[in-house]
Amino acid sequence: NVVYDRQRVEGWDGEWTSGASVLPGKAWTAEVAIPWKTIGVTPKPGHKFGLMVARNHHADRTRSQQYYLVPCGAEAKNTTVYPVLELR
Repeated sequence: NVVYDRQRVEGWDGEWTSGASVLPGKAWTAEVAIPWKTIGVTPKPGHKFGLMVARNHHADRTRSQQYYLVPCGAEAKNTTVYPVLELR
């Protein structure tokens, strides 16, 4: 349950909580709670925003694997490929 957040503002540190668990040999799950104020949104029906989720897996000190919710290469700058969430 190591977390990393990023916004292109120096010194920004988002307020949020997360948890993770593992089902040995089967799967892992993660749960994240992000307050609306952290992402600067006042929730209202119809509001849309993109979401990028990534996982970095460090199997050992010499090997790292990266997984992204959508294909975006090693950098997630192409926001046009992000899934869009709409509030109802």
